[in-house]
Amino acid sequence: MNTRPPSKRRFYSLPNRRQLMNSIVTTQRVIEGRDRYLRLLRVVLDIAQSYFFFKKSESKLNPHSRQEGMSALHKKNALKLATACRKNGATWVKLAQILSCRPDILPKEYIDALKILQNDAAPVKFDELIPVLEQEFGLQWKKKFRSIEPIPIATASIAQVHKAVLMDGREVAIKIQLPGVAKLFDQDFVIFLTLAEVIARFITQVDVKQIANQLLKTTQEELSFIKEAENIQLFSQFKHLERIKSPVLVEALSSDTILVTEWVDGLRLREYLDKHPDQARELLALLLNSYIQQITKFGVFHGDPHPGNFIINDKGEITILDFGVVGTLTQEETTHYSALLFTLLDRSTESLNDVFARAGFEGIQEDTFKDLTRIFLGSKNFSTEYTELLSESLEILRKQHITVPDSFVALARALVTVGGFMQTYDVHVKESIVTD
Repeated sequence: MNTRPPSKRRFYSLPNRRQLMNSIVTTQRVIEGRDRYLRLLRVVLDIAQSYFFFKKSESKLNPHSRQEGMSALHKKNALKLATACRKNGATWVKLAQILSCRPDILPKEYIDALKILQNDAAPVKFDELIPVLEQEFGLQWKKKFRSIEPIPIATASIAQVHKAVLMDGREVAIKIQLPGVAKLFDQDFVIFLTLAEVIARFITQVDVKQIANQLLKTTQEELSFIKEAENIQLFSQFKHLERIKSPVLVEALSSDTILVTEWVDGLRLREYLDKHPDQARELLALLLNSYIQQITKFGVFHGDPHPGNFIINDKGEITILDFGVVGTLTQEETTHYSALLFTLLDRSTESLNDVFARAGFEGIQEDTFKDLTRIFLGSKNFSTEYTELLSESLEILRKQHITVPDSFVALARALVTVGGFMQTYDVHVKESIVTD
């Protein structure tokens, strides 16, 4: 008699047509982008190997030499990574920009190298943008404009801005999406999610998946200029602080890949403050209070407070540009985050325990609250800036694997960035805040 136990057969369901097509498209995208992926893979392996060999030899160095050697290695590798991201194009540049705002993840040398990509997008020749204009306006696109300056006045990873004059004489800024950007995003979308899944298994100190999803969501939103046009109109409907402006949209000429707004005269924030340092306190206080108003009153806030996105005119008015990313909060989130911010800013007597819990932070233990209380409430007699405290508190929450709402991460990044301007020009945050 055969006593062998019956074999366990596995039955797999065949993929349906949609799953099969998705799989084919995914594979095709990976193949199309293989050169860029291999380039970055070589750089990552090269960087990893350099640290491996340094670790093997660092025991022979004294502490000072070890620190100097590691700093030099960071600078060298950071430059390699920044160069690779620049060569790989839109999505990778966007990744570098996001990472440059995360000093909790990377050493200062990497932050400094990646920050350059915030302003260092290589300009594209205007002739290469003509197919985009033809696609949106037809072969007679020149009849829409009296003139367009061929030299861009701003460049970014996914678009380029040119000054133009309409047929009726109005001066405008025309933002044109770079050719092929959407296709690159489709290719990188798959790779980013795959890499995040793999890296997350080895790096537990940081929510890698959250960073990847934030990157993809942000880039996807910025790829649709229709969405940006809607954001401009949404933002402009609120009653902002006096001297806070947003550009007027030329809706008839705006589309999915082209955005036209009125031309705004003035200087970018950093240029203006370097020229008028005596106005730093007043202007930056105005900007910070505007963001607090956006978050706590409107529940809608400008999500990309890059210094190049603020234009200052001779009247001291601040025009906010680039609405590709706008944070939106529910009424409940607006209420809870307002209470949280005012408590952190020492404008409320509520306990941190209560406001953090109501704001949706999950998994906070008593020891965590003690650390946060020490940071915020224990700082009243010190000169530590609010933005530094906010960064430190987020670091504590990350290290203790606390669930931080995505909407709060975007909000915190905006406030920390604006606060960074204030620190640069020695303007104290808490003294600048006006609340009613």
